Amino acid sequence: MQTHTQVPLVEVVNADRWRIYFSTRDNLGRSRPTYIEVNAHNPLEVLYCHPEPLLELGEIGTFDDCGVMATAIINQGSRKLMYYTGWNVRNTVPYHNSIGLAISEDGGKTFQRFSQGPLLASTYKEPYFVGLATVLKEDKWRMWYSCCTGWHNHRQKPEAIYRIHYAESDNGIDWHRSGQVALDYFNKEGNGLSVSSVFKEDDLYHMVFCYRKPFDYHTNPLNSYKIGYAISEDGLRWQRQEDILSLSEQGWDSFMLAYPFMLPQKDAFYLFYNGNDFGKSGLGLAVKHR
Repeated sequence: MQTHTQVPLVEVVNADRWRIYFSTRDNLGRSRPTYIEVNAHNPLEVLYCHPEPLLELGEIGTFDDCGVMATAIINQGSRKLMYYTGWNVRNTVPYHNSIGLAISEDGGKTFQRFSQGPLLASTYKEPYFVGLATVLKEDKWRMWYSCCTGWHNHRQKPEAIYRIHYAESDNGIDWHRSGQVALDYFNKEGNGLSVSSVFKEDDLYHMVFCYRKPFDYHTNPLNSYKIGYAISEDGLRWQRQEDILSLSEQGWDSFMLAYPFMLPQKDAFYLFYNGNDFGKSGLGLAVKHR
Protein backbone atom coordinates (compact mmCIF):
# COMPACT_ATOMS: atom_id res chain seq x y z
CA MET A 1 0.00 0.00 0.00
CA GLN A 2 2.54 2.55 -1.24
CA THR A 3 0.45 4.93 -3.37
CA HIS A 4 -3.12 5.58 -4.58
CA THR A 5 -6.62 5.06 -3.17
CA GLN A 6 -8.20 4.32 -6.52
CA VAL A 7 -11.75 3.49 -7.72
CA PRO A 8 -13.86 3.71 -4.52
CA LEU A 9 -16.79 1.29 -4.15
CA VAL A 10 -19.05 1.90 -1.17
CA GLU A 11 -21.15 -0.72 0.60
CA VAL A 12 -23.57 -0.12 3.48
CA VAL A 13 -22.57 -2.59 6.22
CA ASN A 14 -25.21 -1.39 8.67
CA ALA A 15 -26.84 1.85 9.84
CA ASP A 16 -23.61 2.99 11.47
CA ARG A 17 -20.89 1.67 9.20
CA TRP A 18 -19.92 1.91 5.52
CA ARG A 19 -17.21 -0.08 3.81
CA ILE A 20 -15.16 1.59 1.07
CA TYR A 21 -13.33 -0.79 -1.24
CA PHE A 22 -10.51 0.71 -3.27
CA SER A 23 -7.34 -0.30 -5.08
CA THR A 24 -3.88 0.71 -4.00
CA ARG A 25 -0.47 0.27 -5.63
CA ASP A 26 2.79 -1.28 -4.52
CA ASN A 27 6.24 0.18 -5.15
CA LEU A 28 6.19 -1.25 -8.70
CA GLY A 29 2.87 0.40 -9.54
CA ARG A 30 0.83 -2.82 -9.43
CA SER A 31 -2.69 -2.42 -8.02
CA ARG A 32 -4.49 -4.66 -5.53
CA PRO A 33 -7.84 -4.10 -3.78
CA THR A 34 -8.46 -3.60 -0.06
CA TYR A 35 -10.93 -1.55 2.02
CA ILE A 36 -11.53 0.82 4.89
CA GLU A 37 -14.65 1.18 7.03
CA VAL A 38 -16.01 4.57 8.03
CA ASN A 39 -18.63 6.05 10.32
CA ALA A 40 -21.86 6.30 8.32
CA HIS A 41 -22.85 9.42 10.26
CA ASN A 42 -19.45 11.03 9.60
CA PRO A 43 -17.79 9.34 6.62
CA LEU A 44 -14.57 11.30 7.22
CA GLU A 45 -14.01 9.21 10.37
CA VAL A 46 -12.13 6.04 9.48
CA LEU A 47 -12.98 3.19 11.86
CA TYR A 48 -10.91 0.40 10.34
CA CYS A 49 -8.27 -0.12 7.64
CA HIS A 50 -7.93 -3.65 6.26
CA PRO A 51 -4.22 -4.53 6.39
CA GLU A 52 -4.05 -7.10 3.57
CA PRO A 53 -4.91 -7.27 -0.15
CA LEU A 54 -8.27 -8.85 -0.85
CA LEU A 55 -6.86 -10.53 -3.95
CA GLU A 56 -3.28 -11.06 -5.07
CA LEU A 57 -1.92 -10.68 -8.58
CA GLY A 58 -2.65 -13.45 -11.04
CA GLU A 59 -0.12 -16.07 -11.99
CA ILE A 60 2.51 -15.00 -14.48
CA GLY A 61 1.12 -14.95 -18.00
CA THR A 62 -2.55 -14.57 -16.96
CA PHE A 63 -4.77 -11.57 -17.67
CA ASP A 64 -4.26 -9.97 -14.23
CA ASP A 65 -0.58 -10.60 -13.45
CA CYS A 66 0.24 -6.85 -13.47
CA GLY A 67 -2.71 -5.45 -11.52
CA VAL A 68 -6.08 -6.17 -9.92
CA MET A 69 -8.57 -3.29 -9.59
CA ALA A 70 -12.00 -3.92 -8.02
CA THR A 71 -14.82 -2.21 -9.92
CA ALA A 72 -18.09 -3.70 -8.55
CA ILE A 73 -19.21 -5.59 -5.43
CA ILE A 74 -22.44 -7.63 -5.54
CA ASN A 75 -23.97 -9.43 -2.55
CA GLN A 76 -25.37 -12.85 -3.42
CA GLY A 77 -26.71 -14.53 -0.30
CA SER A 78 -23.76 -15.22 2.00
CA ARG A 79 -21.26 -14.56 -0.79
CA LYS A 80 -19.79 -11.41 -2.23
CA LEU A 81 -18.89 -11.18 -5.90
CA MET A 82 -16.12 -8.80 -6.87
CA TYR A 83 -15.87 -7.86 -10.53
CA TYR A 84 -12.47 -6.43 -11.28
CA THR A 85 -10.22 -5.10 -14.00
CA GLY A 86 -7.16 -7.22 -14.68
CA TRP A 87 -4.05 -5.43 -15.94
CA ASN A 88 -1.31 -6.55 -18.32
CA VAL A 89 1.53 -4.56 -19.84
CA ARG A 90 2.08 -4.71 -23.58
CA ASN A 91 4.93 -4.03 -25.97
CA THR A 92 3.26 -1.70 -28.48
CA VAL A 93 0.80 -0.05 -26.06
CA PRO A 94 1.20 0.69 -22.33
CA TYR A 95 -1.47 -1.69 -21.00
CA HIS A 96 -4.27 -4.15 -21.73
CA ASN A 97 -7.41 -4.74 -19.61
CA SER A 98 -9.91 -7.56 -19.17
CA ILE A 99 -12.72 -8.16 -16.66
CA GLY A 100 -12.46 -10.90 -14.04
CA LEU A 101 -14.46 -12.23 -11.11
CA ALA A 102 -13.50 -13.19 -7.54
CA ILE A 103 -15.78 -14.55 -4.80
CA SER A 104 -15.71 -14.13 -1.03
CA GLU A 105 -17.23 -16.60 1.42
CA ASP A 106 -16.11 -14.73 4.57
CA GLY A 107 -17.92 -11.41 4.34
CA GLY A 108 -15.42 -9.74 2.04
CA LYS A 109 -12.26 -10.22 4.10
CA THR A 110 -10.68 -12.42 1.42
CA PHE A 111 -11.60 -13.32 -2.16
CA GLN A 112 -10.77 -16.27 -4.39
CA ARG A 113 -10.66 -16.16 -8.18
CA PHE A 114 -13.57 -17.71 -10.01
CA SER A 115 -11.14 -18.62 -12.78
CA GLN A 116 -7.65 -17.89 -14.03
CA GLY A 117 -9.13 -16.47 -17.21
CA PRO A 118 -11.33 -13.38 -17.56
CA LEU A 119 -15.11 -13.29 -17.85
CA LEU A 120 -14.88 -10.60 -20.54
CA ALA A 121 -11.89 -10.17 -22.80
CA SER A 122 -11.19 -8.91 -26.33
CA THR A 123 -13.38 -10.36 -29.06
CA TYR A 124 -13.74 -9.90 -32.80
CA LYS A 125 -16.46 -7.33 -32.09
CA GLU A 126 -14.47 -5.59 -29.32
CA PRO A 127 -10.86 -6.20 -30.39
CA TYR A 128 -8.88 -3.79 -28.19
CA PHE A 129 -9.73 -4.10 -24.49
CA VAL A 130 -12.59 -4.01 -21.99
CA GLY A 131 -12.07 -2.56 -18.55
CA LEU A 132 -13.83 -0.72 -15.76
CA ALA A 133 -17.28 -2.24 -15.17
CA THR A 134 -20.25 -1.79 -12.88
CA VAL A 135 -22.93 -4.44 -12.34
CA LEU A 136 -26.57 -4.47 -11.19
CA LYS A 137 -28.52 -7.62 -10.35
CA GLU A 138 -32.21 -7.30 -11.23
CA ASP A 139 -34.33 -10.02 -12.87
CA LYS A 140 -31.22 -10.37 -15.01
CA TRP A 141 -27.64 -9.32 -14.43
CA ARG A 142 -26.65 -6.08 -16.16
CA MET A 143 -23.17 -4.73 -16.80
CA TRP A 144 -21.92 -1.39 -18.12
CA TYR A 145 -18.24 -1.38 -18.98
CA SER A 146 -15.55 0.62 -20.74
CA CYS A 147 -14.60 -0.63 -24.19
CA CYS A 148 -11.57 0.60 -26.10
CA THR A 149 -12.17 1.24 -29.80
CA GLY A 150 -8.64 2.25 -30.76
CA TRP A 151 -5.31 3.80 -29.91
CA HIS A 152 -3.96 7.08 -31.24
CA ASN A 153 -0.30 8.06 -31.31
CA HIS A 154 0.10 11.43 -29.65
CA ARG A 155 3.57 12.88 -29.19
CA GLN A 156 4.98 9.41 -29.88
CA LYS A 157 2.88 7.89 -27.11
CA PRO A 158 -0.16 5.63 -27.66
CA GLU A 159 -3.33 6.96 -26.04
CA ALA A 160 -6.51 4.86 -25.79
CA ILE A 161 -10.03 6.06 -26.52
CA TYR A 162 -12.91 4.15 -24.98
CA ARG A 163 -16.64 4.47 -24.45
CA ILE A 164 -19.28 2.66 -22.40
CA HIS A 165 -20.82 -0.60 -23.64
CA TYR A 166 -23.53 -2.87 -22.24
CA ALA A 167 -23.89 -6.63 -21.56
CA GLU A 168 -26.41 -8.97 -19.89
CA SER A 169 -26.22 -12.29 -18.07
CA ASP A 170 -28.52 -14.89 -16.55
CA ASN A 171 -26.06 -15.91 -13.83
CA GLY A 172 -23.48 -13.14 -13.46
CA ILE A 173 -20.78 -15.30 -15.05
CA ASP A 174 -21.68 -15.96 -18.69
CA TRP A 175 -22.21 -12.58 -20.32
CA HIS A 176 -24.01 -11.91 -23.59
CA ARG A 177 -22.39 -8.99 -25.39
CA SER A 178 -22.82 -7.70 -28.90
CA GLY A 179 -20.84 -4.47 -28.77
CA GLN A 180 -23.95 -2.50 -27.78
CA VAL A 181 -23.06 1.12 -26.99
CA ALA A 182 -24.63 2.61 -23.86
CA LEU A 183 -22.87 6.00 -23.89
CA ASP A 184 -21.00 7.11 -26.99
CA TYR A 185 -18.23 9.62 -27.60
CA PHE A 186 -19.00 13.30 -27.21
CA ASN A 187 -16.82 14.51 -30.08
CA LYS A 188 -15.26 13.23 -33.29
CA GLU A 189 -11.81 12.76 -31.74
CA GLY A 190 -13.23 10.36 -29.17
CA ASN A 191 -13.03 10.44 -25.39
CA GLY A 192 -12.07 8.24 -22.51
CA LEU A 193 -15.34 7.29 -20.79
CA SER A 194 -15.28 5.10 -17.67
CA VAL A 195 -18.50 4.14 -15.92
CA SER A 196 -18.12 3.95 -12.15
CA SER A 197 -21.61 3.48 -10.71
CA VAL A 198 -25.18 2.88 -11.85
CA PHE A 199 -28.20 2.83 -9.54
CA LYS A 200 -31.97 2.89 -9.99
CA GLU A 201 -34.27 5.33 -8.20
CA ASP A 202 -37.76 6.66 -8.98
CA ASP A 203 -38.06 4.42 -12.07
CA LEU A 204 -34.92 5.95 -13.57
CA TYR A 205 -31.42 4.59 -13.95
CA HIS A 206 -28.67 6.98 -12.93
CA MET A 207 -25.10 6.69 -14.18
CA VAL A 208 -22.11 8.50 -12.74
CA PHE A 209 -19.02 8.29 -14.92
CA CYS A 210 -15.77 10.08 -15.66
CA TYR A 211 -14.60 11.28 -19.05
CA ARG A 212 -11.72 13.06 -20.69
CA LYS A 213 -10.70 14.43 -24.04
CA PRO A 214 -8.29 12.15 -25.87
CA PHE A 215 -5.03 14.12 -25.79
CA ASP A 216 -2.88 16.16 -23.42
CA TYR A 217 -4.93 15.13 -20.39
CA HIS A 218 -1.78 14.59 -18.34
CA THR A 219 -0.68 18.21 -18.74
CA ASN A 220 -3.75 20.20 -19.75
CA PRO A 221 -6.33 20.56 -16.95
CA LEU A 222 -9.04 21.38 -19.48
CA ASN A 223 -8.65 17.95 -21.06
CA SER A 224 -8.29 15.88 -17.89
CA TYR A 225 -10.96 13.71 -16.32
CA LYS A 226 -14.22 15.20 -15.10
CA ILE A 227 -17.32 13.65 -13.56
CA GLY A 228 -20.36 13.26 -15.79
CA TYR A 229 -23.92 12.17 -15.14
CA ALA A 230 -26.55 10.48 -17.31
CA ILE A 231 -30.09 9.12 -16.89
CA SER A 232 -32.03 6.38 -18.62
CA GLU A 233 -35.50 4.84 -18.49
CA ASP A 234 -34.32 1.36 -19.46
CA GLY A 235 -30.57 1.28 -18.78
CA LEU A 236 -29.90 0.97 -22.51
CA ARG A 237 -30.40 4.45 -23.95
CA TRP A 238 -28.79 7.18 -21.88
CA GLN A 239 -29.18 10.95 -21.89
CA ARG A 240 -26.17 12.90 -20.71
CA GLN A 241 -26.92 15.63 -18.15
CA GLU A 242 -24.86 18.47 -16.74
CA ASP A 243 -21.66 17.60 -14.90
CA ILE A 244 -22.26 17.25 -11.17
CA LEU A 245 -18.95 18.42 -9.67
CA SER A 246 -16.44 21.14 -10.52
CA LEU A 247 -12.68 21.19 -10.16
CA SER A 248 -11.28 22.92 -7.10
CA GLU A 249 -9.31 26.08 -7.70
CA GLN A 250 -6.24 24.50 -6.12
CA GLY A 251 -5.19 21.42 -4.23
CA TRP A 252 -5.64 17.68 -4.51
CA ASP A 253 -8.54 17.75 -7.03
CA SER A 254 -7.71 20.89 -9.01
CA PHE A 255 -7.12 19.26 -12.41
CA MET A 256 -8.68 15.78 -12.27
CA LEU A 257 -11.94 14.26 -11.01
CA ALA A 258 -12.02 10.53 -11.62
CA TYR A 259 -13.66 7.21 -10.73
CA PRO A 260 -16.82 8.51 -9.01
CA PHE A 261 -19.13 6.30 -6.97
CA MET A 262 -22.58 7.56 -5.97
CA LEU A 263 -24.22 6.24 -2.78
CA PRO A 264 -27.86 7.39 -2.57
CA GLN A 265 -29.24 7.62 0.97
CA LYS A 266 -32.46 8.99 2.46
CA ASP A 267 -30.88 12.28 3.50
CA ALA A 268 -28.42 12.91 0.67
CA PHE A 269 -26.40 11.67 -2.28
CA TYR A 270 -22.82 10.83 -1.29
CA LEU A 271 -20.30 11.05 -4.11
CA PHE A 272 -16.93 9.41 -3.49
CA TYR A 273 -14.24 10.14 -6.06
CA ASN A 274 -10.53 10.38 -6.83
CA GLY A 275 -8.61 13.57 -7.47
CA ASN A 276 -5.41 14.36 -9.33
CA ASP A 277 -3.24 11.62 -10.84
CA PHE A 278 -5.89 8.87 -10.83
CA GLY A 279 -6.16 8.68 -7.07
CA LYS A 280 -2.54 9.28 -6.16
CA SER A 281 -3.61 12.47 -4.37
CA GLY A 282 -6.32 10.68 -2.43
CA LEU A 283 -9.99 9.89 -2.05
CA GLY A 284 -12.65 12.53 -1.49
CA LEU A 285 -16.32 13.00 -0.75
CA ALA A 286 -18.93 15.45 -2.06
CA VAL A 287 -22.48 15.60 -0.69
CA LYS A 288 -25.76 16.82 -2.17
CA HIS A 289 -28.60 16.96 0.36
CA ARG A 290 -32.07 16.03 -0.81
